[in-house]
Amino acid sequence: MRLLLLRHGAAEGQHRYLGVTDAPLSPEGRTQALRRRANLPPVEALWSSPLTRCRETAALLWPDVPPTVLEDLRELDFGTWEGRTWTEVGDEAVYDRWLAGDPRACFPGGETLGDFRARVNRAFSAICTRCAQEAVSTAAVVAHSGVLCALLSSHVGGAYFDWHCPPCGGYTALLRPESGKLERVTPLGEAAPW
Repeated sequence: MRLLLLRHGAAEGQHRYLGVTDAPLSPEGRTQALRRRANLPPVEALWSSPLTRCRETAALLWPDVPPTVLEDLRELDFGTWEGRTWTEVGDEAVYDRWLAGDPRACFPGGETLGDFRARVNRAFSAICTRCAQEAVSTAAVVAHSGVLCALLSSHVGGAYFDWHCPPCGGYTALLRPESGKLERVTPLGEAAPW
């Protein structure tokens, strides 16, 4: 089956650590989603993070498909860094551990990268179960850059930040829902080789 993995459109305050902060889409983000919609196939199943920027993006991309909201698809909790910019916090030790993919990396008062990955993988398991049970042929997930990075680095390989994508960017993957295997992952907009 085909699984589309999309990041939400640009949000209000996009250049801050938003994490679990519930920011809505910016006007630019809404425009990005409407542009992206023109090149997306219909889907039979749709999942979204509970955060407004993802639910709004999902509604713009597939207005006729109500998304299933999964709490475990929310972004990494940046703790006391939420809503702040890098220049406001500037803690290089924590940031360097996060960039290196250290599972113990944790922003003050936030979530460890290891706990975040485990949470994202629980969501992915629930998605695979439903797709297998309902014989879904095309589905989509609208989440956050960190969620896509955690999911794809866990299931496809590579470093966490190898999978970073711009707002309303993402990937198309071949999913074997019975085994939970993601294969042949290509950036959205490129022809899938299958």
